[in-house]
Amino acid sequence: MMPVSRQTLAAVLLLITFAAVPVAGVFGDQPMSAAELDRFIYDWPTIVQYANQRGRALEANPLAFGLIRGYDDVMRYIRDRGWEPERLFEVMARASTGIAALEIEEQMPGMLQELEAQKREIRGNPSIPQAEKQQAIASIDAMLAQLSGWAGFGVEITEEEKLLVRARRDRLLAVLEAE
Repeated sequence: MMPVSRQTLAAVLLLITFAAVPVAGVFGDQPMSAAELDRFIYDWPTIVQYANQRGRALEANPLAFGLIRGYDDVMRYIRDRGWEPERLFEVMARASTGIAALEIEEQMPGMLQELEAQKREIRGNPSIPQAEKQQAIASIDAMLAQLSGWAGFGVEITEEEKLLVRARRDRLLAVLEAE
């Protein structure tokens, strides 16, 4: 098992923090298919390019759906590509949740060990006042609870969806990161 860097830990915790803003209720709960995910990977860069050329900032963030609803030209372009905009963003939310779930699964054992080591270090440091120790340990415990209870972008994905994302991970990451 490889050690987890503080940057990785911080990135995952930031992801969890920002992902906690729910999009549940905005989208349905229909799992994405392999065909939809492949179509998303193919179409998303073109949709982003179209939006950006018209001064419409569009990013691979499920929360962006609320922002582009008012852009009739972008919504029409999405529909012209054969998507219902809500479904496009739901597939994005499911794919993003899948990527985050894979990252967390891979990093979780190391993160848990690192956080437990930090708690031991805090407890054993005689120069830290007891009240500060308790506060620091409570913060770490809150992070641990958040990690174990993370539910994605308010969207629960199936194991089958996770397998779809895993099989297309590199291509999906390239699409989601290219803005």
